[in-house]
Amino acid sequence: MSFRFTIDGIDDFRDLPSNIAAQAGPLTKAAAERAKAAVVAAYPRVTGRLQDGVIIVPAASFTEAVQGYYVITTAHHATPYEFGSTKHNIRPRPTFLPIMKRERQAHVNGLVEIVKGAGFIVTGDDT
Repeated sequence: MSFRFTIDGIDDFRDLPSNIAAQAGPLTKAAAERAKAAVVAAYPRVTGRLQDGVIIVPAASFTEAVQGYYVITTAHHATPYEFGSTKHNIRPRPTFLPIMKRERQAHVNGLVEIVKGAGFIVTGDDT
């Protein structure tokens, strides 16, 4: 899945990165925390390994001022839980991916609002 949006007036953008980054940085961290919490809440608590395996790790930053994040799971049985397993007769229970898709779109929407709030016109597939 990819998200694409276009920013008109990009030449003026370089004059405002600290203003935009000051808003985007906290938004990005909050989005990762919100996504993690949503997945943890959706997973059942049997042994706790599914829930405890959901973590946030830093990603390559897209600017010096804004840290990126990944929400991942380290639980070995997350894949059969999500997709099912015919070998072990486990039905699929899509949880992680639908939540990540929803939370990513919410994050993109928030970033778009920050850019629009700085006076730019934003167009594209997901705006």
